[in-house]
Amino acid sequence: MDDVINYAEKSGAEPKPCVVNLSLGSNLGPHDSTSLMNRFLSECGKDAIVCVAAGNEADYPVALTKTFADGDTIVAHTSGSTGTPKEIHLRKSDMRASARLTNERFGITAESLLYLCLSPDYIAGKMMLVRAIEADAEIVEQKPSNEPMAGYDSNRRVSLLAVVPSQLGYLINHPEYLS
Repeated sequence: MDDVINYAEKSGAEPKPCVVNLSLGSNLGPHDSTSLMNRFLSECGKDAIVCVAAGNEADYPVALTKTFADGDTIVAHTSGSTGTPKEIHLRKSDMRASARLTNERFGITAESLLYLCLSPDYIAGKMMLVRAIEADAEIVEQKPSNEPMAGYDSNRRVSLLAVVPSQLGYLINHPEYLS
């Protein structure tokens, strides 16, 4: 959690977009901002958007798949970070609505550059793609690793970078990628 706080504060010091994706491994508990964890993450959200991914309960629509097939929902698989990956379903309209809200919050437009350093096989990476599509923005893809933006040498400023906690520490220790 310290990394989430530190990165959010760095992002807030200079108004830079910051989205942190957390996999907390469970669908249990209230999802109405009343839990202690949700209240804590809401405070972090003053300088960053903190997305909490649910766990591997396949009976609930909490992620999506690789392809945008016909129909109202997408079949997906959880990442397996808390157990065996499971198939789940997610409404496309919910994905698009979430992407539009994120784009609005961070001012993402067709002139923006989004940086994808997460696997598009999982929800966090897929949502970056949906955000880019919704805003008609350019997206740069890096092979997923725990060293996001390593080797990024463009002078063009990245408008939105979403990372998972394992990538956050690297960015904190390499502020040159945050300027």
